[in-house]
Amino acid sequence: MRNWLARSFSLVLLLGLAAPAQAGLAFDALGGGLGSYSGTGSAGYTFKVNASIVVTELNMYAGVGLASATTPVGIWDSVGTLLTSAVIDNVTPQTTTPSAGGGNFNGAFITQIILSPGNYTIAAFGSGADTARVNPTFLSIPEVTYGIGVGDAGASLAFPTSSLGFSLLGPSFQATAVPEPSTLTMLAGGTLACIVPIRRRLATRNR
Repeated sequence: MRNWLARSFSLVLLLGLAAPAQAGLAFDALGGGLGSYSGTGSAGYTFKVNASIVVTELNMYAGVGLASATTPVGIWDSVGTLLTSAVIDNVTPQTTTPSAGGGNFNGAFITQIILSPGNYTIAAFGSGADTARVNPTFLSIPEVTYGIGVGDAGASLAFPTSSLGFSLLGPSFQATAVPEPSTLTMLAGGTLACIVPIRRRLATRNR
C-alpha cells in the first residue's frame, strides 16, 4: 500500500509540473523619464526572442493615469508582417497590471500565439495623451531581450522602422515560456511509469 501511495503522489506531482506557467509582463521598467507621444503615430521597440514564448495579451503603459480612451497595439515579425493586434480600452481595461516603476499596464486578451526565436517589433498607436517611460532600466523575462526604440508618424497603427535615438516602454505584452520538447518527453515518460503500476495494482485488487 505504501509503495502504491508513493507512486500516486509522484503522478500528482508530475502532472502539476506539466501545468503551464503563469504568464507575466515580458517587459517592465524602473526609473527613466515619463514622456508622451508627440503628435500621432506608432511607436514602440524592437525585441529579440531567445527561446519560444506564448503571448497571451497585449498591454499599454498607463503612466499616471494619462491615456487615450483606446490604444491599438500590435506585434510584427522582422519583415513587417502583423502577427497579432488588439485595441486596449483604457477606460475599462480587460486587465490591469501594476508596473514596478509606478503606474499600470492596461491589457487586452488576444488569441494566443507562439513567438519562435527571432527578431520582432511591438508598437502602439498613440497621441499626446499616451505616456511611455523614456530611457528606463528595463526588466524582462529571460526569454526576451530589448532592442531599440522605433517610431513613425501616421494616422493609424503601422509597422515602425525609424530609430527614435532613445529607448522607451509604452506597449508590452504578457508571455510565458514554451516547455522544451525534452522536458515534455521526460514528463510524459515519468507519468506513464507511474500510471502503469497503478493500473496493475487496481487490476489486482479488482480480481
